[in-house]
Amino acid sequence: MTLETSAAWLKIASWILIGFGLLAFFSLFTPAASILDLLFDFAFLFAEGSDVLGDKGWLLMAIAGGLMVGFGVMTLGIATRVYPGDPEAGRAIIGAGILVWFVIDSAGSIFVGAWFNAVLNGGFLALFAIPLLAYRGQSTPPLSEPL
Repeated sequence: MTLETSAAWLKIASWILIGFGLLAFFSLFTPAASILDLLFDFAFLFAEGSDVLGDKGWLLMAIAGGLMVGFGVMTLGIATRVYPGDPEAGRAIIGAGILVWFVIDSAGSIFVGAWFNAVLNGGFLALFAIPLLAYRGQSTPPLSEPL
């Protein structure tokens, strides 16, 4: 994969992440809540009693939406401004962030009984990991240096 293709894929992945964050935000006050509710049902594999968010859950949804949009904007900025000029630095920054997100989000999902969300998280991980790992312009593996 060329650097240009890798950067383009990272930008698309960032926009997808931003889109999911906006879905979480708009679900707070629009009919988009039904889409999000379906995604939650899917994450819990339609288990009974898994659809109770309550006020605290909606607050966390607002926070999560903001974090997803913010993380997406940040990765978009790195993919646009850092990665093309310094692929190793861009790979290390995005790679560390997405890996930490994946481990924490997936572990938390498993802990609350939404183990299938951990499987779905693999899709988001792949959106970022594939272009980071497929660009062969650098011989140094991703995350080779601590942040």
